[in-house]
Amino acid sequence: MKRKTKSVPKYTGLFIALIAVIAIGLVACDGDTPPTVTLTPVSVTVNNDNLTQTVTVGGTATGDITLDTTGLSPMVTATVSGTTITLTGVRPITDVPAITGSFNVGVTREGIRQNLRVNINLTTTWTETTVTLTSSSVTVDDDNLTQTVSVGGTATGDITLNIAALPAAVTATVDETTITVTGIRPTTDVPAITGSYTVGVTRQGVTQNLTVAVDLTTTWIDPCPDGHNIAWVSDYTAITDNKCDREGCTHIAGLGDIGPGGGVIFYVADGGYTNRPTAHNRSNGFTVSMVNNADNYRAYYLEAAPANATGGADGTADTMMWRVGTTSELVGLTSWPYDQFGSGGIDRDAMARINGRIGEGRGNTDRIIAFYSTHDDQTYLNAARAANNYNTATADDWFLPSTGELYWLSQNRELLDGKEGITAMPPTGSFWSSTQNSLSGAWSQAFDYFGTPSINNKGYNTLRVRPIRAF
Repeated sequence: MKRKTKSVPKYTGLFIALIAVIAIGLVACDGDTPPTVTLTPVSVTVNNDNLTQTVTVGGTATGDITLDTTGLSPMVTATVSGTTITLTGVRPITDVPAITGSFNVGVTREGIRQNLRVNINLTTTWTETTVTLTSSSVTVDDDNLTQTVSVGGTATGDITLNIAALPAAVTATVDETTITVTGIRPTTDVPAITGSYTVGVTRQGVTQNLTVAVDLTTTWIDPCPDGHNIAWVSDYTAITDNKCDREGCTHIAGLGDIGPGGGVIFYVADGGYTNRPTAHNRSNGFTVSMVNNADNYRAYYLEAAPANATGGADGTADTMMWRVGTTSELVGLTSWPYDQFGSGGIDRDAMARINGRIGEGRGNTDRIIAFYSTHDDQTYLNAARAANNYNTATADDWFLPSTGELYWLSQNRELLDGKEGITAMPPTGSFWSSTQNSLSGAWSQAFDYFGTPSINNKGYNTLRVRPIRAF
């Protein structure tokens, strides 16, 4: 007897296949996706110019990152912070061998490891780029307005300054390798400037800081408010305090100092020189007599010009006449008779009278020029005009010295010796003064051993001229 077979619906097979697919998918979803670790970049190079490199750790792995540096050179360290790996090299010194080669650093996270390739090329041929300053700090104050600092080191190229922190009253500039810091004194209506400021000095990417201490106040008072302020630097004695020899000042410009006109100071009205009359002390100075008495002024120094004046017919002669032609004696120009000298030379009283002529040279010169402008050959450069025409880069008020002024120049002529840009006074020969003696004669000064004044014919003798100025 045959068993009757039960028929299966035609969609049963498809249903079973679908169940199988779902089951397989459920089994697959029930497992974990493997974690991943990625490195960006996968290799780095550490050398003399690139000592530090960084690598970023990515991927799906989480948790702490550990590094295996057992294969890494001791001249390179590897550290991790968050997801950033930092590799740092150390340049070898001269007695340590160079380090070259490729090394692996193991980077592990959640059991997954990736290798980071580290290429190393650290040699002893590298030279460190340095910037040095001769002084790391300077002070700018009322008495020291300008300071300089030199830049050294192995760095080359342009030097740049970061002066953003400096106050407006202080500037800093650089010329080649010299930094100049300059302050400006505040006026009474400008607040004082005090404090410490930083100037960044950068060369070839390396920066050093220069500290600038500033103390600029409104309490500073010009010790010479009437215009007799000494503000020059001497090649003989440096004058740096910007003060003159007035009451309350500490510095006295001395004999032999380079004056503001570029010449040499040969007379100081301080009573401090041997045999100098003490009537002209440094608190009083002396009067410079002008043609118009209202123009008279006080002075404290006499300065000899850097060189002799030239004059004569063509203006280039080293010697010249006092005046040309024959004229009457100058009206208003004080004469100095010969009987002020004794036969034995200059005595103390005569020296005092000579000193009394200090301050008369400028007025004498102006009178001579004015008088002979209508009584003389104007094509000829006489002694007074030659002295008056003399100029330097910083002064144009030179004149023909009086007898007393010329006498002290002869006595101190050695102060002009050996100075750059200064023509020494000769040990012999005579120089004109602006002091006349008579209708035909004027006083001159012989620069010999005795330094004796003498009388020469105004319109015949030709002598040298050394201009001076008073301030």
